Amino acid sequence: MVGEFNDWSHMALEMERADGGPWSATTELPSGRYRFRYLIDGERRENDWRDDSYEPNKFGGDDSVIVAEPHEA
Repeated sequence: MVGEFNDWSHMALEMERADGGPWSATTELPSGRYRFRYLIDGERRENDWRDDSYEPNKFGGDDSVIVAEPHEA
């Protein structure tokens, strides 16, 4: 997963898959809006079409946007 939260790094947040279930990644984020995309096989970028919203990017496509809410302990 690449996005504003990890400076679009290809290595910063790898997704994992347990027992044939869905792919997932977990990270803590400060409250706010973050653009991101899934990086598949190190080359292809895809959106999460179930996400909060989408915003155009400078490459003529769209980025997924997730909204991180404040976490209460």
